[in-house]
Amino acid sequence: MALQFSDNGLETSTLRELFQELSDGYKGIYGQDIDLDQESPDGQRVAIEAQARADIEAALQWLYSQMDPDFNTGDMQQIIAKLHGLFLRPGSRSQRDLKVTTDRPVLLYSGYKIRDQANQVWAIRQDVTVPAGVTTATFFAQNFGKVTGLVNDTFTQLTPEPGIVSIISDSAVVVGRDEETPEEFRQRRNRSLENPATGSTGAVFAKVAQLTGVIDLNIGENDTKIDNPTTGIPANSIWLVVEGGAISEIVEVMVKQKGGGTGTKGSITGRFTETLIRPDGTSFLITHELQFDRPIYKPLHIRLNARRKIQSEPIDIDTLKKSLASRTIHIGESVDANEFYENGYGVGRVNFVLTNLQISSNGVDYTDAELSPGFQGKFTLGVENIDVNEVLQ
Repeated sequence: MALQFSDNGLETSTLRELFQELSDGYKGIYGQDIDLDQESPDGQRVAIEAQARADIEAALQWLYSQMDPDFNTGDMQQIIAKLHGLFLRPGSRSQRDLKVTTDRPVLLYSGYKIRDQANQVWAIRQDVTVPAGVTTATFFAQNFGKVTGLVNDTFTQLTPEPGIVSIISDSAVVVGRDEETPEEFRQRRNRSLENPATGSTGAVFAKVAQLTGVIDLNIGENDTKIDNPTTGIPANSIWLVVEGGAISEIVEVMVKQKGGGTGTKGSITGRFTETLIRPDGTSFLITHELQFDRPIYKPLHIRLNARRKIQSEPIDIDTLKKSLASRTIHIGESVDANEFYENGYGVGRVNFVLTNLQISSNGVDYTDAELSPGFQGKFTLGVENIDVNEVLQ
């Protein structure tokens, strides 16, 4: 079969087919009695040519397959993604929303640094002007990776700024991440294709999901003229819950992507100032104040029985717990107890049978059905909240 494109894609030949094709060609030129045995000079020449063609066709097949963004890898993955303006994300810094109290308007300039009780340095990434009073600002760890901090932390200014009364924390740190893996990059690229035109809930979601530091998000809307008593979303408004990301960048995307006149809901207020140009070339400023929320973390508890298949062979409980805790849970995502069996059996050696798996949101009331964290909630699962009862046969 000749190298060709068809409705099925690029069609290549096997090494055996290429060898046969070349052998037939040689026989057509030199006669049927030509010696093409593998030990003969002509036979070895045909074999070398067949292998060379097979290598070329394999390279072409690889290149063709790398055009598919669902399967490409390495440099080709990034080359194709560049067509959409996407690049592999490097490791990110941990970030935290801190309450800054001032007695006058203060400019927190890019690079403004503070130090926490653990002697870790945190900095503002871009200029932020805060009015007198209490304002929430996003600070980033000086180092990349999983930098943590106390919820009720206090800070010392490394470069004292007049007007700042105090800087405190009352929320958890959004921990940084390692460099993006190829599979994570592929998923993000696929989400980018969901970017609709501006002025829609989907546009806000897709654009915020692209921001540096954003780990997870949830969004809901109420497009009616009546407040929704179930979700708590006001009339003609959206509710955005974002884990990670700078407040100023999130608000900027919301301003540019949401429809005009659409309200927002949330406990975090951010400001974005637009510069508008009149027909005569003069300009004026419009300041937007929009709201969104951070997730409320809710520890999830699991208890189950693990029965040994072989009585004399202990179960690796630590590995089992890690496998159960490996599941990714998103903001607002409900979980079903039965879904965790798949994670439990994902260990390397399954020398057990899992039964009676139940989940709980408080460590007291357990169920084998479904639990919901609420729209703003996000279940977190650690090995310390997994109770495995090892049962002998």
